[in-house]
Amino acid sequence: MHYTFYLTAAVAIVSTAMVIFHKNAVHALLYLVTSLLSVAVIFYQFGAPLAAALEVIIYAGAIMVLVIFVIMMLNQGGCGGCTGTSLVAAPHLDRAGAALGHTAYPVASTD
Repeated sequence: MHYTFYLTAAVAIVSTAMVIFHKNAVHALLYLVTSLLSVAVIFYQFGAPLAAALEVIIYAGAIMVLVIFVIMMLNQGGCGGCTGTSLVAAPHLDRAGAALGHTAYPVASTD
């Protein structure tokens, strides 16, 4: 149970970071779907199968597919001549790390 939670949480964190840093909108939305599915697995592990099912059906199933189709129809998937990842969120990484540490320390220090 614990190992699957940590693995799923790591997948959710990495895929959410890829959503923030990726410049291609279609790829970012696919990473967002991965993140939402990971959160649904975490909901299921915590004993909330209804919340997990709603997460999959409503968010990952309907809304993200609709957004992906809109982006593909508007031809906004690419960013022109740019490549790689975006560093727009780089100045905020120190605050994000501090917030993560502020949240993770009490959780890790409890018995």
